[in-house]
Amino acid sequence: MFHRKMILSLALLLIVVSCKTREQIAREQMVDSLAVQVGDSQKLSADVTVRLQNLEERISSVNGMVEESTHKSKISTEERFKKIEERMIVIETQNIELNKSLNQLRSESEAQKKYLEDVLSTLGKLSGTSAKKSKAGGSDYDEGMALYKRGKYKEAKDILIGLYTGKKVKGNQYARVIHNLGMIEYMDKKNDQAIAYFVQLLNEHSKSSYNRNGMLVLTKTFLRLNKKDEARATAEELAKRYPGSKEADNAAKLVK
Repeated sequence: MFHRKMILSLALLLIVVSCKTREQIAREQMVDSLAVQVGDSQKLSADVTVRLQNLEERISSVNGMVEESTHKSKISTEERFKKIEERMIVIETQNIELNKSLNQLRSESEAQKKYLEDVLSTLGKLSGTSAKKSKAGGSDYDEGMALYKRGKYKEAKDILIGLYTGKKVKGNQYARVIHNLGMIEYMDKKNDQAIAYFVQLLNEHSKSSYNRNGMLVLTKTFLRLNKKDEARATAEELAKRYPGSKEADNAAKLVK
């Protein structure tokens, strides 16, 4: 009887022990499973954290680039406005200088206009001058030129003025009369009269060879009157009409 009880007790004990072991195994398996899940969750959390950090770094980088671009754009705009203001100042200064130059040109143009009017007035007076009659024998033209060549300018002038006012000669002979009258006035230092003759020669007989010397003497006359701009313009015109000529070279040296 006692043995049966012992056997039953042992059997019950084994059953109990067996049940606890199974529960423990189940629990251990559950714990292991939870541990694996927790590990996976921790890995996932770490990966998400790294991605978030990378995303934050990218956002910070983009924000920095945007701020830098905005700053550069602001500086660039300010520099553009500054350059525009500088250009406006330069343009305004140039306009002021241009207005001064235009006013000066107007003054010079008016002065030259008055001077030409005086020259034309002188020509009118010369045209009305009475001339002495030349001596008998030979033409007035030949006699006047002969006296001019011999240096008898006073006698030659009387005859040449008669030819000039009466227009008894034409073409190149008339151009020579005007030229010689201009030379006589230049040698007598009657500058305005000399200029009047040489200007007339240039205007009315532009193709005459006497203009080479006439323009040279005209340059000298302007320089004598300290009219440097007129002298330079005459010398340049002489060089254009008769390039390489002795007269053009001499005139160019004078205006330098």
